[in-house]
Amino acid sequence: MNIWLGEHVDLLLGQKLVKDQEINILAHGAALGKLRTKRDSSIPQSPLCYLDDHEVLAYSKRKKTWDKLTRKCIAETFAAACTAEGRQVVHPSFAGVLERLFLHCTQGCLDALCFARSASKRIKPQTIRVILGQNYQFKELIALVWWLAVIQEYFVESKITYIYVSRNQKAFESYDLALVLGLCLDHLSRETTVEGEIPDDIHGGKIPVGLMWMGAVKYPGGWRQEIAKRVEGQLKILRVCERGLSRGQEQPCIELSTGHGLNPDSLKSLFDCAVRSIKALMPTDDDQGGIITDACLSAITRFFADGAAVHVLNQIKSTMAVLNNKLEHVQLVSLFSATAPFIETVALHAWARNKGVLPYLLPHSWTSSHEFPAETYINALTFINSKHVMPSVYDDPDSLAKEVVVSHDEIVRLNSVNISATARGIVAKHKALDAFKTMPFCQLWRTVLMHTGNKISSKWNRIIFNRQIIKAGYRLGLLLNNEQYEYQLAIDFNKLFQFIAVIASRASGLSEKNKGLLVLKRKIGWTNIHLLKNYIKKNNRRAYQNMVICPDELGLDGLGKCCDLVLCFQGTSAVPELMRIGVPVVKIKDTSEPVRFEDDYVVLPDDVMPSMNLDAIIAKLKQDTSWCRDLGRVQQNWIRSQMLQ
Repeated sequence: MNIWLGEHVDLLLGQKLVKDQEINILAHGAALGKLRTKRDSSIPQSPLCYLDDHEVLAYSKRKKTWDKLTRKCIAETFAAACTAEGRQVVHPSFAGVLERLFLHCTQGCLDALCFARSASKRIKPQTIRVILGQNYQFKELIALVWWLAVIQEYFVESKITYIYVSRNQKAFESYDLALVLGLCLDHLSRETTVEGEIPDDIHGGKIPVGLMWMGAVKYPGGWRQEIAKRVEGQLKILRVCERGLSRGQEQPCIELSTGHGLNPDSLKSLFDCAVRSIKALMPTDDDQGGIITDACLSAITRFFADGAAVHVLNQIKSTMAVLNNKLEHVQLVSLFSATAPFIETVALHAWARNKGVLPYLLPHSWTSSHEFPAETYINALTFINSKHVMPSVYDDPDSLAKEVVVSHDEIVRLNSVNISATARGIVAKHKALDAFKTMPFCQLWRTVLMHTGNKISSKWNRIIFNRQIIKAGYRLGLLLNNEQYEYQLAIDFNKLFQFIAVIASRASGLSEKNKGLLVLKRKIGWTNIHLLKNYIKKNNRRAYQNMVICPDELGLDGLGKCCDLVLCFQGTSAVPELMRIGVPVVKIKDTSEPVRFEDDYVVLPDDVMPSMNLDAIIAKLKQDTSWCRDLGRVQQNWIRSQMLQ
């Protein structure tokens, strides 16, 4: 058995390990998003593949209630860590946002237990290879430690080896977990750093300054007028971004990196904490297979209370100390940041709060999210009213009152004026060049050849895509964006692929002249199109001929122009974006669709976005030719009514 936990995927290693009769469990999102297999190789599986249909449904219900069951408990562990030293360096009001920040991490820990409890009772692998590597985010490291502890404790009879994968070296195999974890840390930044030139007038506190966090902010160059409305007089903006992303940003701009703050001893203590939590859980295991019990939830909560939360708070405090040292004399009057929580933004917000400044939150997506409690910010700006769209707005009764809808069109217009296409491409090009510089020669030429081949393949695929779109009698779109995030699995990808094949087969009969076509739009880096193609080619060749995958560079506007109707499994911010440009969207709710393990991120009223099974959708399209057009008009008018025109 091979268990893929690495953030980086070595394609040559993947071809070597993924063989017939070999079990491959894709647990990390990078493996699920990038791994390629040969046509004759075994089909990789999700961590939930050992659950039967009854257990899958039970686990889905249990995982969806995980949020409600544990939110208060884990938030309390962070609150306790905030005040553990007897003084509030990090205000306890940030405990809730830290719980939201680590939601996917805790759900990934839940998936690990579900996998181990179900698999260990059904199979007894003689050997297990665990593939891990470098470049983990801090919250990924915490989930990784938990996964490793779970594998060690539940598969005690198996011979476990660890394969460390580096971008710049050959894969390294060892039985020594401590050695491999040390290699993971060696390639990560441990210390918090603030890099970049700060002008003397800002550094010396001679002028009032506003900080603006650039990471994940949608349309970063379009916010000047909105910022000006919220500050008095002329305000100098000092931009803050993640490491390596200051190129192409408006200056002055500094780079903030929190690091992970772990050393081999602290990482071992975190691992030991995970082992203790799991050992306390194991005597309660019974014959329920992979169904999660209350004891499982308590084990993960204990792991965070005794270990993870302490490390997280220590790193935030370290980041705040560095910010205070670098920006001690800055005359801070305003902070503009993203609604999405990051370790960097939590530290930045907590530091600014200690200086008496609360932030304005800018959307990181088309919709606003509500992870930050209302008491930690002044206003949250958004392109669409959250009242009928975002369920998370009701988690905090004061959140909706602090929301301010701004003009999407105006922000986009100003962004295009202030940031050229050339500037937007600078960051990606420099990151690629920096990566090339650090590669050994033997890997460099292989990477260059692969990059060149991908470019040629991309252009050829675009030509083929356009030809298929033109020939199609009816074009049915499908949004794919709900498979995995870090170590959390939102849907069993093979069951999703199976259902996609069913839709593609049904779509072929939507037109009497030319066959209908299913047009798939994935979120870049999520759905693995190589596994999708391989799976459907093996199992349903006809369906494969009736589907086409959008080129990654084709945006939602391009998808809208290609399709007569778009389907989705899950409500996401892409749905109102499509509706706004007049593209009708219908949510699939079918008894044969794969079971999902998370709730919708975006929920629209039923009279705006209908939920229908596949048979009803096909019948409606054949019976009423004006249905799509009328639905698109209703949805477009409703979305516009929730926006500032």
